[in-house]
Amino acid sequence: MADSGKRTRRAKYDERMPSELQRRPGYGAASPSVGARGAATRERIVQETLTLFSRYGYHATTILDIAHAAHVSRSTLYQYFENKGEIFIELLEECGRSILSLAQEVEELGPTERGFTRLMEWVSRWTLIYRKYGTLYVEWTHIDIAASDVNDLVASFLRRLHRRIADLYRRSDLVGITPEDAAVVTTSVVNRFNYFLYVGRRTPPSDAPVWEISAALQLTLFPDTPLDTFDKAPGRRATMMCRHGRGASRRRSTERQARLGDASARSIATATLLVDAGAVVFADVGYHRASVEEIAKKAGFARATFYRYFDDKLDLLLLLSEDCEAALEARLADFPTPISDLRSDPAPLRRWLEEFYSDRDKYIGVIRAWVDRSTRDARLDEAREHVAVQTHDVVVALLGASRLADIVSARTFETMLLALVERLPDALVDGKSEISPAIQERGLELIYTVIRRALWY
Repeated sequence: MADSGKRTRRAKYDERMPSELQRRPGYGAASPSVGARGAATRERIVQETLTLFSRYGYHATTILDIAHAAHVSRSTLYQYFENKGEIFIELLEECGRSILSLAQEVEELGPTERGFTRLMEWVSRWTLIYRKYGTLYVEWTHIDIAASDVNDLVASFLRRLHRRIADLYRRSDLVGITPEDAAVVTTSVVNRFNYFLYVGRRTPPSDAPVWEISAALQLTLFPDTPLDTFDKAPGRRATMMCRHGRGASRRRSTERQARLGDASARSIATATLLVDAGAVVFADVGYHRASVEEIAKKAGFARATFYRYFDDKLDLLLLLSEDCEAALEARLADFPTPISDLRSDPAPLRRWLEEFYSDRDKYIGVIRAWVDRSTRDARLDEAREHVAVQTHDVVVALLGASRLADIVSARTFETMLLALVERLPDALVDGKSEISPAIQERGLELIYTVIRRALWY
């Protein structure tokens, strides 16, 4: 009983701490009066918080944890930050400054051995920054800070990064792709490459992973690079990303049948509206930020109607996952063959990509839930792995008929394509506006261009 009372008093104390303490002036990040000692304390709080976020995650880290790790009292910590969300924002800004500064240092690139070396060094240093701040990339889409604040910050950073990288490409020997599109391809591929390394908690045993993703980028951006530039590949090919076991077709779960098999036509129509609304909301704000209320409202129903058909939003995600798996399975099975003919006649590839992107646009919320793996459910894992195996088979066939076959592994090229499929066309607008049909077409054309330039030129 006494312990319960202590916890209650502590909770009340924590709740009133930020608002009732009078924060002394001069402790902000840009304050000229904080002094050397205060600046050192502030920096220690920030860096210890990053360590805790990396070890335990944002939600499991408390203000008390941070204070203990930084060797300060809670009252002292609150003189610098109102809450842990404020520290998270500062870490995002710190990470952004590091990446922008790095991009500023890169010298001109081009279709030469020197150009490839510079690109590889850039990607390698980018990877080191990502390894330090990786937890921010993993957590920012589903933390309880105001979504608009974080989204605006990330969008603003990406716009500045894209402009800086586009300026670099304007000074480089870039042909056949605009500097702006090349910047989007670069950031999308490198960020996703690093994301997969980070979530897999894999420290590359050699330079091979960075070398391979750099080689794939080099031949995409500068396809006339002599192939003997890549004769000095370090070690074995990279195999740490997107690992899949071999798998045959499987008997999928029957979420739709179990839920709607005996339902009336009216009930099926209502559930279908809810499912379609869920797909839109998951695509717009992500699974973690979506709410049942928002999905029901989008479908034109009250919250209670949602719960007649689904226990929670995970139930809805599982049904959508089953639909997405079936759609992508059919689409991948329909990939144009023979692949060897696509170099001379790429029109079938373009038509297939149009159909694939139709599925992608509908199910992108599910695809992102599969990719980030933060929603733990065996049925989601099974669906993701089944689609991954089929995707890998297509990539292996593509590589086997291309100039990349002896340069990069299928895993690496698969990572590159997945990054572009997931990020385009969203990355082309940087959060500035809605994705128009023209932007959708541009995203489709860009991934088509990337595939052709990387594989065949």
